[in-house]
Order: sequence, then C-alpha cells, then structure tokens
Amino acid sequence: MGVGGGTLSDTWCATNGNDVDGDGVDEHCEFRLAWTFRPEMRSYKWDDVSGEPYYAVEKIDGRYRILYMLGYYEDFGYTSTWHPFTSPGHIGDSEFVILDVTYEPSTQHWVLDNAILSCHYLAPSVLFVGFDCTQAWAPQHLDYPEDYRWYPRIHVSVNKHANYPSDSSCDSGQIGAEDCPSPSVTWRVPVAQAWNVGSWEQPAPDNPHNAWGNAYTCVQSRDEQQRVLFGRSDKECFWDNGPVDFGAWMPVVTGVTSYSVILEAFGFRYAF
Repeated sequence: MGVGGGTLSDTWCATNGNDVDGDGVDEHCEFRLAWTFRPEMRSYKWDDVSGEPYYAVEKIDGRYRILYMLGYYEDFGYTSTWHPFTSPGHIGDSEFVILDVTYEPSTQHWVLDNAILSCHYLAPSVLFVGFDCTQAWAPQHLDYPEDYRWYPRIHVSVNKHANYPSDSSCDSGQIGAEDCPSPSVTWRVPVAQAWNVGSWEQPAPDNPHNAWGNAYTCVQSRDEQQRVLFGRSDKECFWDNGPVDFGAWMPVVTGVTSYSVILEAFGFRYAF
C-alpha cells in the first residue's frame, strides 16, 4: 500500500464489506491508510509532545480524508515571552493533521492530494492579529522523508505544537512568536486499529478505553500513570453526540477546541 502500490484499491476499500462504522469505507482499509500515511513530525528534542492520538477516515468528494487527532497532554505557551501577542499555556492541545489521499488505478499507488495542518485552530484574534493559522497545503509545498506525495514531514512549533510545512515557516509563524529550534527529533504519529473513532452515526464501540459502550466513542486516558498521577480520569468524547468534549482527559479545561467541532468542520459528520 502507500507508494508501494498493492491490493487495497479504491474499489476494494469501498466494497469489501467490513464497514463497522457505516461510513462506506472498509475498516481494514481505514487502518491501512492511516498507518501508511501517518506523518513524520519534527519537534524540538526537549519539547514535551506526549499525548494520546486517535484518528478518523472518511471518503469525501472522491478522496479519502484521514484526520490525525494528536491529543497532546499540554500546551506550554510561547517561549518568546517578550512578544506582545503571546499566550499562556493550557491543559490539553487539540492540534491535528488532515491528509487527503486518492488511489491512482494506472499506477496502483495511493498518493497525497492535499494536507491541512492545524495551527491553533479557532484560536481568537488579539489586537486584530489572528492566532488561527490553520492552512491547506498542496503536495509541492510539503517536505517528504521518502517518496514525493507519500507521508509528509510536519514541523511542530516548540511548546505550542502548531504544525508547519517547513522549518522556515515555523520560525516565522505568529509574527515570529513561534519557533522550531534545534536540535530536533522526528517521530511518526502513532496509529493503532483500536484508535479509530468510527463515524458520527456509528462511533467505534470496541475501543478498549471506551467509557460509554456502544452509544459513544468516549474514552479516558489510555495511560494508567496519567490517570493515577496526573488525574486524567475524566471521560471525553470525540463526537458531538457525547456528553463531554475533548479537553485532554481533565475535569475542567479551557482554551481547547474540541475534536467534535473539528470533525464536523472538516466534513466527517456529514460525509455519507
């Protein structure tokens, strides 16, 4: 699969029949797409990028849209504290990466068509300066660790975890308030089949950390140490038919755009 071609064609993904969440895409295909295209993140070596990612896949307007919900534990605020438009940190950080991919029958390859990189999505503007710098990027504007139009490399701003297509765009982000310093480390977004949140009409019922059973995809932290030592015991939901929106598994969180809002805004609620 991926750039290497293979047997999972567009037709196979749409007709194989193992469609647990009822969105028209085979569940194994959803996992294979999410796994194959999981982006490589480049972050500051000593930044805390810990969190618990989940993903969703839908077919929208002929393309397969993969949403990687990164679910960081914390946003630590800007490091350039001198800057007039800085903000304090907050618990939980709902940054995300969306990749639109298509299957090319002539080459039997899946390729990247478009990437949407979150950059403080829906953060309010301050003194007429918008904090939301979320943007769509065409394949030619992205960096690739391996083959062109396969999985991209995303540059993560230190402490704030906004996503940029290059180191230079990161360093100039938010009027110079953000930075992607050296030394850096790279890591692929973790993906597991159990971390698929399903669809709005049929949320994934079999997630091992699902708190409400078949009615919702609502989870508590997968990390027992996080639950015990850091109090991340609240159960939160990815779809807006759940009782508690995402906030990094904490009882009271402010300043975090919930993933239910993001899923709806980018077509996942009404994709089929």
